[in-house]
Amino acid sequence: MSKKTLANIFAFLRHAAAERLVIESRPEAVLLDYHFAGGDRQRFSLPKRLEDNLRTDLNTLLKIAPGELTARKYCQIADKNGSTAFYLTILPGEHGERIIINPIKKDLRPRGLKQLGFNQADLKTVLAATRARAGLILVSGPEQSGKSTTFFTLLKELNRPELNVCFLSRTGRRLPNIDGLNLLARTKTNWEKVLSHDVEVIAADDLDDPADLIFAIRAAVSGRLVLGEVTASSAAETLQQIRRLPLPEKFKQAGLRLIINQRLAALKRPAKSRNPRQAIGVFSLLAPSSGRQKL
Repeated sequence: MSKKTLANIFAFLRHAAAERLVIESRPEAVLLDYHFAGGDRQRFSLPKRLEDNLRTDLNTLLKIAPGELTARKYCQIADKNGSTAFYLTILPGEHGERIIINPIKKDLRPRGLKQLGFNQADLKTVLAATRARAGLILVSGPEQSGKSTTFFTLLKELNRPELNVCFLSRTGRRLPNIDGLNLLARTKTNWEKVLSHDVEVIAADDLDDPADLIFAIRAAVSGRLVLGEVTASSAAETLQQIRRLPLPEKFKQAGLRLIINQRLAALKRPAKSRNPRQAIGVFSLLAPSSGRQKL
């Protein structure tokens, strides 16, 4: 496959604002399945004879070893027409590899808390949590729920000049004016490194691994304010993840300050609207430390 064809695949992904692209091998062809907000899909197929060239070009472009499987690997490509940042997942499929590309939307750039969709009472609760000296704030939601936008908006709120902030990222992402380290899946040396220094705020963009969640709770109990992102369908499911951790109950009770769970609701706008936003957050808050809910 020529590099031009591959560039066209990503250009369509970018300009059509698809939420996901699945490239899947079939016996008769290579299927390109673009997924859009609201459940719409658009499919294209490429001749089977182009499959080997497609995989070779993708491996070269994304620096992937042949046959490598990966989950949510941060990638970025750029050409003269623009750039695309995305999470890459490669899974085994029935007829070969299944490549899943989830673009990272540009509106992940932090916006103001008031723009996210919180009502006044919830906004007051969230602001109070961000101004606390210690405790764990979890932003949760299913995939494609907008939780990363909320996470980075809260991180912007926490990044105050008087605070020493450290960002632990599973993808290796770096943010301006914030110290950053990789969030390692197997060895926890970077968690330990952060906890050994005078860091007042710790943010982690992926706490789905229970081991990372345990470190987050320990950091919160030790007097740090911790912001984390987890995958969960509801605030109650997020709370169950905390309950299952092999930690003393008093640690879990003392550490958890606020759970923010969210989904996205479509915004109906006129066709010629200048506001590009297509969805807004719908939030559910759970504050165990307030006494409304106990672990």
